[in-house]
Amino acid sequence: MAVQDLWMHRRAFDALADQIKQSVALAAQLPTGSDAPTSALFDLALERYADIFRRPTFAHLPLGHLIDTAIETEALLAYEAEAEARRLARLVKAPLAPLAPLAARHARRLDALLSGVLRGHGLASSSHRPYVMPSRGVFVAPATPALLAWIESEDNYYRPWNGGVVTLIEDRDLDTWRARAGRVAILFLDGEELLGEDLRHQSDPALAARAIEDDFARRLQYAEGVSKDGVGEDFAAYYARLLLKQNVLLRSVLPRLLAEGHHAAHRHFAPLLEEHNALLRAALAGEARPAEPSSPVRVLSALLALERNIDAQTAAWIEHGRSADSAGLLFQFEGMQRAFLSAHVKALHDAHS
Repeated sequence: MAVQDLWMHRRAFDALADQIKQSVALAAQLPTGSDAPTSALFDLALERYADIFRRPTFAHLPLGHLIDTAIETEALLAYEAEAEARRLARLVKAPLAPLAPLAARHARRLDALLSGVLRGHGLASSSHRPYVMPSRGVFVAPATPALLAWIESEDNYYRPWNGGVVTLIEDRDLDTWRARAGRVAILFLDGEELLGEDLRHQSDPALAARAIEDDFARRLQYAEGVSKDGVGEDFAAYYARLLLKQNVLLRSVLPRLLAEGHHAAHRHFAPLLEEHNALLRAALAGEARPAEPSSPVRVLSALLALERNIDAQTAAWIEHGRSADSAGLLFQFEGMQRAFLSAHVKALHDAHS
């Protein structure tokens, strides 16, 4: 699958997730439990997204490699949550930031994943916590000879821009460069996103340079003007992307565990996916604006409108998915929609009875 196709599916999923999380926010105004079909619809959307991405990316990888990658991703989630907690603590000068408990939760999940690999033979290369050190896409200025020499010695990617360079720097080295350079701003929390800039725009090389530099400028303005902390993107969006990647990995691992006879490991991993679904759903819902309070009749009317949008979004997505079972997938989504609407009609009836 081409890189452009993957980005198309990511944008399609983002649009569908936005519709679903708005439904979740609206459903919260109805009696407790009435959003269960919405949860099922969201789970089906995640499964569809995972299927699209694992076919070209993970389908041919050994199971042990997939589990190693899931363990490394969980370790990265723990690292990033702790790093963001420390950053927030510095900004607000508080001893404990809200993300500290989240970091501890990912550390516990990491230990659970490591425990799970012991329940099957050859499931991972190691049962020890992996070392993770993320690279950031960083703007450094000015472009001094010392900086350029360092980039060359590291054989690092870089792009000259705005009197400096945009390059990859490991998180542990950022303070060193902050002490050396006049301006240092993190444009991309995930360095892979920086490398993906060229790939994203390769379909139209004539506009690629302008598009990339416009993105750099927007991120730099955010880092130095809006966030005022030297980070050019919102951590919550980055964290949600990491959770989404981990969701794809876990959904790729679980059926392979069963297929290859690792039943004890499957029983251990399955609750971790359920917990992860809740984390991802909360992360995506946290990016949406809370629904304005309204009467049950207006809530149901708004939900019906949203569900029609979700129907259209899902149909368009599946049509472009190039899947042999597009009709079956659409049937599943339509079934979820009927259950969703039936539950909300019942909730409305219960609210007035």
